[in-house]
Amino acid sequence: MSFVTIKRIKAAMLGLIVFSLTLALTVNFTGLFVLQAVEVDGAEIDNWQERFDLLTSAPIMSLPVDSVACQILGGKGIYKVDLSLNLPDKVIITTNQFESVCLILNKSTGRMFALDESGRVIPVSADHQGTGMPVISGTECGKIYRRCRDPRLPSLVSELVRLREEHVDLYHLIEEIDMSRSACAVVSVTGLDYRLKVRTHAFYGDMIRFTEFVTRFDPSLENTKYLDFLNENMIVRRSKRG
Repeated sequence: MSFVTIKRIKAAMLGLIVFSLTLALTVNFTGLFVLQAVEVDGAEIDNWQERFDLLTSAPIMSLPVDSVACQILGGKGIYKVDLSLNLPDKVIITTNQFESVCLILNKSTGRMFALDESGRVIPVSADHQGTGMPVISGTECGKIYRRCRDPRLPSLVSELVRLREEHVDLYHLIEEIDMSRSACAVVSVTGLDYRLKVRTHAFYGDMIRFTEFVTRFDPSLENTKYLDFLNENMIVRRSKRG
């Protein structure tokens, strides 16, 4: 490495240090980066200093955001908090923002909820309408913001997440997953007049087996009631009874 190159590297490092010090001084000792506004779930809060006593008109980078998050989580009905700094002078707080994987129809009440990636029960919002998410039926989902009662659901939700990530078109074709049978799930697929019996813990693999089966062999499935994928080594066709 030449002497000129070393000098250039040292000059660049010195410039970076000076820039970092200047930025730190600007953030901490001027009024340019002092907290002026707080937004909660899309709405600005007028009395944010009274509502969040840990937030003050101080340099925004020095605010105790972890402590503020813990304080908010202590509130009734709050199960998730995300805080972000919107420079130069705003804190954005979002609560209970969960990503839905599927819908679930509660068996005993007939009410519709959604499940997030961990199997937590969350409310159904207007955004869920017409999104092509599968609907789980035939089971109990439990209380809002709690994990589902049915022990089969966490693994099923994980399988659905994988299917959505790797085969989103197939994911959107799934209309209903009936969990009323303890031994299997019964899947209804858009455009098919027969249903699929699959294993909840191997949902992804069984759905891929189905697509490979119909693509490779193009079987005649007239008068079919079920395709049974419960045995890993075979696929069983069950016909409709006359």
